[in-house]
Amino acid sequence: AASAEAAARVAAAAVRAEGGDMEKVTRVAGKAALQAAKAAGLSPNQAAKLTASSTGKAIAEMAVEGGSAVNVAEEAGRGALRAAMAAGLSTQEAEAAGAAAAARVAAEAATAEGAAPEETFEAALQAATATGMSREDAVAVALDAVGKSSADAAMASGETAASAAQVGGDAVKKAALAAGMSQKAAAEAGAEVAATLVRAGAVLAGRDTHQAVADAGKAAVKAAMAAGMSQRAAQAF
Repeated sequence: AASAEAAARVAAAAVRAEGGDMEKVTRVAGKAALQAAKAAGLSPNQAAKLTASSTGKAIAEMAVEGGSAVNVAEEAGRGALRAAMAAGLSTQEAEAAGAAAAARVAAEAATAEGAAPEETFEAALQAATATGMSREDAVAVALDAVGKSSADAAMASGETAASAAQVGGDAVKKAALAAGMSQKAAAEAGAEVAATLVRAGAVLAGRDTHQAVADAGKAAVKAAMAAGMSQRAAQAF
């Protein structure tokens, strides 16, 4: 992920420095990210999705100079969608990738400004729905963005990967409650995001699939119990 993001960022900056428009920035950054993702051994589908998110981030950095947070997120979403289509994703998958990129950019901007999880969720939800995604689908995308941006911020402040995953899960739970979910559904959403973050971290750290899944399961139980579930209910979930 880091290599694809770096490739997209460098390519985007080079095109921008030459006076290229956003369409060319998207095209060149997307190609660079896709090459890096393929070189890392990802499957075509994984590489295409990483290309979309990496391109969205690179575009957000370019657009942030003079645009509002909402405009920057929308620009990132459009760029991610185009990059995803060029990388071979179906229209439906590309639209989902565009919405996810827009939500992630909006969530990261809100988190950087010290916004509470509930406010971060609203910013991410607005960005996702602005790309044309239904509110129902956008809620899940926005919650995921809240969890990831909160976990990234925790990592940046020196937390361990496991602690950061718990921070992300807790942020998702708070946002889900604010979105009107029941206590149980919010707890499950937070635990799910915490587990996903831990699994991704375990894979990046070189652990095998079984160990990564085991780590994720433990994190889900811990997050669910922290959100108020009984031990038995948390383990069952």
